[in-house]
Amino acid sequence: MTGTLGTELSEHSSEQEFPELNEVIRPKVLELLKKPNAGSDAFRINHPDASYLSNCHGTMLYVLNIKTSKDGAHPDFISNTEMQEIIKDNFVQLDQPNVGDLLCFFQGTDLIHSALMIGQDQIFEQTGGGGVFQTNSSTARHMTFKNAGMKQLSIHGYRPRSLDSD
Repeated sequence: MTGTLGTELSEHSSEQEFPELNEVIRPKVLELLKKPNAGSDAFRINHPDASYLSNCHGTMLYVLNIKTSKDGAHPDFISNTEMQEIIKDNFVQLDQPNVGDLLCFFQGTDLIHSALMIGQDQIFEQTGGGGVFQTNSSTARHMTFKNAGMKQLSIHGYRPRSLDSD
């Protein structure tokens, strides 16, 4: 359930998809899956008038309603360093993340990717800077990084402080 799954979902998405996601997150995830290439480098090459380029961090902050583009209409591009600061200031780290929580992939102490947990071992993500919006397995994403030779990999879960009930 990797890569092309996002494309398959984009053709068949409905409000019934991802019922465990809340009413703020679900529509944004479905919106992005319906246009999986909208924030990508390739889309901008083929559509020079495209209004934005985004990355995984900007997409997750958009979906979680924490930070958007200046006009609020789409995800933005957020650096790894800026994302780590935003996490520190706006999120609570979790022992056990649940559906709707942010998953962050680290190499050592460096943030390398972020995604949204949408089900058991299922994530919504943008494949890096200028990549496609898709669903994937968190295990498959972790293995992609590991197979690329990355060491000291870890995944941490976070919830926006505004949603934390503890």
